[in-house]
Amino acid sequence: MSLNFYQADVNYLNNLKTINAFLTWVFIGECAMKLISYGPRAYFHDGWNQFDFFVVSTSVFDILMSSLGKDVMSFLSVGPQIARVLRILRVSRLLRLVKSLQNLQKIIQTMVYSIPKLMNVVGLVFLFFFIQACLSWFLFKDVTFGT
Repeated sequence: MSLNFYQADVNYLNNLKTINAFLTWVFIGECAMKLISYGPRAYFHDGWNQFDFFVVSTSVFDILMSSLGKDVMSFLSVGPQIARVLRILRVSRLLRLVKSLQNLQKIIQTMVYSIPKLMNVVGLVFLFFFIQACLSWFLFKDVTFGT
């Protein structure tokens, strides 16, 4: 997903496509097994399963659009980039771990509560650096370097 870079080797890009296809098939398998075991009504009742289905379907859409080529995708005004952006949502599946791990959930909740207070500290640090820069400029403006 985010491992592409300018002037990447063709083998490297092919390996990324292969890994992407493999992970998409793994997610499709997970989705299919859950659909079979829970049934469609119970599967789509859970919000996480709805999110997983959305991620899987956008990943399949991205693979289809990239395999069809640019001439077939002329009906899209933005191209396949929107599907690639939606594919990033795969990473957010890790948020499920937060729900199951209570200690990790407490740490993240503490970090969220401390962000506004942290902004005050960052503001004070920037104010300190600004005052130091003004004072240094005033004190050392006549110093010359070299001979």
